[in-house]
Amino acid sequence: MKRTFMELSEAEEVRLGTGMVAALLPIAAPPYGLLAVLSAVANPWQAFVQVLASMADVPAGTAAGILDRAEAGRGWAPGLIPGMRLWHIDGGPATAGADVGLVQLAPGVAHPEHEHLGGEEVFVLAGEYLDSAGRRLRAGDREVRGVGEPHSFTAGPYGVTLAVVLREGIAFPNPDGGAPIVYRG
Repeated sequence: MKRTFMELSEAEEVRLGTGMVAALLPIAAPPYGLLAVLSAVANPWQAFVQVLASMADVPAGTAAGILDRAEAGRGWAPGLIPGMRLWHIDGGPATAGADVGLVQLAPGVAHPEHEHLGGEEVFVLAGEYLDSAGRRLRAGDREVRGVGEPHSFTAGPYGVTLAVVLREGIAFPNPDGGAPIVYRG
């Protein structure tokens, strides 16, 4: 005689449940599966750990720690202009002599025109910016600039956070018409 689950005694429910659990096959969790998902939800910048590690020539664990602290708002210093924050990173041998770090601009803040004295690599971690050539770069975009490419850019409506490797510094036009004002980090 067939009975429904509702007609089982408590002892029969326990035996049935125990048997069902025992019949389940264990499935190994993929390496870093849940941990990677939880990290990405807690800090979406974690998706860019390898990019920052490569740009700054630092171990992935170092890059992950930097991104965690930076996303949480810890470790930033005031920047060159109002609405800018900087985070300097001690890069590895491949970035010796370069200014390596994170740059954050508040919504709508314009970074003034400047010219690169050496190469620059920029990776957008969050937000977006519009450069003086009309290009819009968003999270996940990368830009490489060579020597002598003057430009300016403006942070988007939610601001922008960039990973930057700046070689040799940048020069700002002097408002008095004299020699450019040079920043070397």
